[in-house]
Amino acid sequence: MARRGGQKTLGTALDSVLRRSTERVAGLHNRQVVLAWHKVATGILSAHTTGTHLRDGELVVYVDGNSWATHFSAEAERYRVAVNQELGQELVQSVRFIVSKRVAEERKQKEEEGEVADFYAADKVVPIPSLKPRHDRSRPR
Repeated sequence: MARRGGQKTLGTALDSVLRRSTERVAGLHNRQVVLAWHKVATGILSAHTTGTHLRDGELVVYVDGNSWATHFSAEAERYRVAVNQELGQELVQSVRFIVSKRVAEERKQKEEEGEVADFYAADKVVPIPSLKPRHDRSRPR
């Protein structure tokens, strides 16, 4: 049975194998860092950030506004240390907060959907106790 694509040199084959294994390790590290970030990012941080990925040792975090990016950037080293502690290894060398228009639009849409849901939510009605009829005197006993 003949192979398609012809023959490859040993160097080409090894480069291909090495590249695929490196991509797998990078993908695994990215997933680990994202999970660690979600454990570290709580409260106001998680409310204004979404979407993260690891790029050459830099954790990129998407933020919904310039003021939040500035605020969180001031604490970037603290977040880097916390993520690495969660991971148990030094995978993140730096943290960078990037303003994302899409994140801001998604956040605004969620807020508007919540307001609409609250507006159209069923009213809470307190039931009135039923009145039990007294003896009906029109019926013969």
